[in-house]
Amino acid sequence: MLIHKTFLHILLTASMFVGIQCDAATEIIKNIDGTDSKLQVIYDRASKTAKAPTVIIAHGSAGVSANNHWWANTINEWGYNTVIVDHYTLRGIFRHTGRMVDGARMRDRAKDFADVVTWIEKQPWHEGRMSIVGFSMGGGGVMAFVSTELMQEIGVMPAENLRQVVAAVAFYPSCLFRKPPPQPRIPVLVFLGGRDDLAKPEYCGEMNDASYLIKTFPDATHSFDENLPFTVTTFTQRYNSSAVSESKEMMKIFLDKHMH
Repeated sequence: MLIHKTFLHILLTASMFVGIQCDAATEIIKNIDGTDSKLQVIYDRASKTAKAPTVIIAHGSAGVSANNHWWANTINEWGYNTVIVDHYTLRGIFRHTGRMVDGARMRDRAKDFADVVTWIEKQPWHEGRMSIVGFSMGGGGVMAFVSTELMQEIGVMPAENLRQVVAAVAFYPSCLFRKPPPQPRIPVLVFLGGRDDLAKPEYCGEMNDASYLIKTFPDATHSFDENLPFTVTTFTQRYNSSAVSESKEMMKIFLDKHMH
């Protein structure tokens, strides 16, 4: 199994920051048409003996993070398999810097998710439904993925092939890639920070479709769920324990409602 040195660095960093005991495995997956992709996934099972539904996790602009692994472990404890989508490593991207390169666009991410759904369907440990959770740019990719109109524009796969994906969660997403935000085909739980000065909550103000369930934490910043060991200088970032606790509780209720 090929594991890129950048990915090893990410895993080691994750373990140092949050003490994660990671049993996850890594696999490079194929495109829907069977050709080699530039996409790898980090997956972990809820049970080593039983099948379970699966939650897809989408990273933000910095790539796969310790926070992604923390959420994956948390979701595993809820009884779901997890699959973290790594858009960057095999494309040679360390972090997104604003350039719209392959793998950084919302449409690229949505296509990657469709490839991952097809891959999950073939795994012996998966059974039942899927959902998808995205953070920051990953949340924006989720917003694109849940739009039937946009997926048909991309021409990735017929919408009916995505029926196993029944719910989505977007943490502090970018809503600027399409105005107004696309109409979702499935329920979407959206968490926003009232003090987010990067993905400003007013950017998502036109999400008036009934399928969007929006929760704004008034005192939360961007990446409010990341307890970072360094100071972010490009935008305001503070860990908000109450927002993390409430979003965790709300997400579990939301997933349990739609995944069973």
